Parts: sequence; C-alpha cells; structure tokens
Amino acid sequence: MTRRVAVLRGLAILAVVLYHSAAWGQNAAFFWAHTFRAVQSPNYDQFGAPWYYVSVLIERWAWFSVPAFLFASGFSIGYAGGRGTATVSWPSVRARVILLIRPYLFWSLVIFLGDALLLGITYPWSQYVRRLAVGNAVGPYYFVPLLIQFLILSPFITRWAKRSAGTLLLAAAIVQGTAQIVFQVTGSAWTLWVYPWGFCYWSFFFALGVVVFQDQQLAGALKGRLRWVFLLAAGCFWAYSAREVVASFSSGVSFGEAHHSQRLSSSIYALAFMLAILGFGGGNGRVSGALRWLGARSYGVYLLHYSAQAAVSKLLYHFAPWVLAHQTLYQPLLLVTGLGLSLALMEAVARSRLRRGYVYLFGATVRPKGPLSQPHVGRRA
Repeated sequence: MTRRVAVLRGLAILAVVLYHSAAWGQNAAFFWAHTFRAVQSPNYDQFGAPWYYVSVLIERWAWFSVPAFLFASGFSIGYAGGRGTATVSWPSVRARVILLIRPYLFWSLVIFLGDALLLGITYPWSQYVRRLAVGNAVGPYYFVPLLIQFLILSPFITRWAKRSAGTLLLAAAIVQGTAQIVFQVTGSAWTLWVYPWGFCYWSFFFALGVVVFQDQQLAGALKGRLRWVFLLAAGCFWAYSAREVVASFSSGVSFGEAHHSQRLSSSIYALAFMLAILGFGGGNGRVSGALRWLGARSYGVYLLHYSAQAAVSKLLYHFAPWVLAHQTLYQPLLLVTGLGLSLALMEAVARSRLRRGYVYLFGATVRPKGPLSQPHVGRRA
C-alpha cells in the first residue's frame, strides 16, 4: 500500500499544477480579456466555449488532490507511531511540523519581499503575521496551516482510530458533510472552508489515511474488485460536479463561488477517485515510477509552482498578451513552466553546494550522492 500511496501523491501534485494552469487560463479569458481584445474586463463572452468546458473538467478532476494529500499524510503519520502503538508521540509531531514550517516560512517571506520590491505591495506587520498564520502569502499556501492542524490533532485521531476506526470515520464524515452543507447554505462556503475551520471541511480524508494504515484488511480490500466500482463512481460524480459548476456560474453566481466552492459531489468524487487510484496504482511500470518520483518532490513543487505560473502569466500580460487569447497554448505553457521550473530549481539546489540547505528549502533531504531521495520526515540532512 505504501507504493500505491506514493503514486497517489505524485498524481495529486500533477493535478495541483494542472488545476492552477486551468485557473490562470480562466482568469486570462475573463479578467484580462482587455489585453488582447477591444472589450472591458471582466468579460464573460467566452463562457460556453469548448476550452472553457475542458478547463472545468480539468478543474473538477484535480479536486481530488487536497483530499489525496491529506489521506497520504494520515497514512504516513502512522509510521511515526507504528501499528502496534496507540498514538503518535508529540516529538514526532513536532518534527513533522518543523519540516513543513521551515520551507513554508522561507518561500512566504520571498513572496512578500518580491511583492514589496516589484509591485510595491506592503502590509502592516500585524498583517504579515496573520498572513503567515493562515497561509495567505499566496493562494495555495492555505494547505500548509491546514495540514499542521491535522498533525496537531493526529495523536488524538490515531488513538481514536486504534480504539474504534468505524466511529472515527463516521464522526469525521458527519463533521465534514455538516460543514460543507452549512457553509454552502449560508452562501459563504467558498471563503470559510480554508481557515480556521479547514480541518472540518477535510476531516474524513485524513482520518481515512490513518485507518487504512492501521487496518491491513481494509488496505487489502482496496486492491480488489471494488476498484472498478470506485472508478465508475468517480467518473459519474466528476461529470456531475463539473455540471454543477457550469450551472452555478450560468445562473449568476459569482465566478469565485461557482468555481471554488467545496461541494458534496466534489468530496464524493474525490473519495471514489482516490480509492480507485489506490486500487490500480501499485505497479512497477514507468508511469507508476515517474509518479512516485514526482510524489517525493511534491512539497517543493507545491510551494514553487504557483509563483512560477504567476510570473509567467504576468510577463505575458505585459509583453505578449496575444498568448493569453490562445488557451490551447497558454494553459499547457503554464503546466510546463510551473512543473518544470520548480523541479529544475530543486534539482539545481540538490546538485550544488547549497544541497545542505535542501531540507530547509523544500522539506526533504537528498542523498550524499545521486538524485533526490524520498522525503525522510524527522531526520536531519
């Protein structure tokens, strides 16, 4: 199961980069349309174009990525305590939190400095502290405080899983479902699911990872015939959640709320797709190997890719706006640059004299010789 989780992590980080490529594409078409056409922005006359439907499908497909990362984190936290112990130790939790925080703080400060020097955007010191606390240096960084919330809760969660896995999963499902329904009904779903109630919105997936690690019979069942059921369910709910986005946007709901709301259908799709990947993803082929390789670098890519895409997008905005008009060129370009520049920087550091600082920059260690290794949580470089 460990190899299957590694494949899932690699596919998840690829999905994250794809998701933001599609989001930048939609942003260019609707909010930067004035740069390549004689219109005022925002302009939504591209709504309904073929590329738009494709981008929504990509966006909805990639929605499994955060649940997958949380599942993988819940699964891996089990190694800190082991299957024979009742809980995870606080020193182990602290080591994992430190491993996350160091690169998160470094790149957040780099982003703040770049905003100040290049864009003239500054905040009061209290705002900087708050933005660091909630993951608001740049959009995707919300995930780091979210994951830290779960790590802090992990001793309690692992103890509960050992005592009664069924009640843990039931309680986590109720908490997550209730949070999604309540906030969606109140109309504030897409703004409040991040912090400080983020753990409520994603509670089931982390708990499931903990339970699968501890329960080998359940882990074995995921590799059986059920994987075809999961795959079929994932396809159905993927299509349905994409339809919900299009219908919501066309009915007059704001772009942000229509595209970024956490819907119940999205959670069901994410669960089904994730379980399908765990059922199919344990092979030794080149694709599985490449995904495990990418998964080992997922945290560094997560921290770097969005800023790389933002830099490329803004350069095109000012110097080559005609590219923004061609989504079939623009979105693949963002995928390649977001993934490629991130991996290139990581590899350059790993092969340079800065290699001793790799763990501080990307949250993983490197071997003394050769290519990058798997992350070694809690160990020093």
